[in-house]
Amino acid sequence: MTRLVHCTVLALGALLVACDPGSYSDLSRPTIAVITTEAGGFCSAVYAVDADRAVWAAGGCGDSTGALRRRDVTVSAEERAMLDEAMTVVLALPDDTECDLPTTSGRRFRFVRTRPGGGEDEVRQCEPGVPLDAVRLADRLEVLATGGGADAGAADGGATDAGTTDAGP
Repeated sequence: MTRLVHCTVLALGALLVACDPGSYSDLSRPTIAVITTEAGGFCSAVYAVDADRAVWAAGGCGDSTGALRRRDVTVSAEERAMLDEAMTVVLALPDDTECDLPTTSGRRFRFVRTRPGGGEDEVRQCEPGVPLDAVRLADRLEVLATGGGADAGAADGGATDAGTTDAGP
């Protein structure tokens, strides 16, 4: 009897693992997500909010699994609407084609919105010179997913607003 219970528990565990989403594109749609790759490209993270307003995250320099996991956070309808509005602004930005090239100078961002029924819209932005709206959206999604405070001051250092670099006072 003990072996049967053990096998049943293992089977249920395997079933639960198999049900985890493989990527942001497997989440309920529309999902908004940012994929952040650190300078040098050695670690990246995904932060997302799905159509059910659940917050998800994967990767990061401290996570060797890279598995997309649901966080214990659900955003309000108002927060989701603000995130959608911010994503609309960011997706209207021109795609930074320099993001294809490896860089040691800064982070690379890929902003994505999946569409109901399939497909997605995306735009890439790379430091230095990431528009401020994009930095703010990436930071907000990271804070929601990690529960920590993103270093917005450092992130804004190379951000641009209306084509100018935010050099500070």
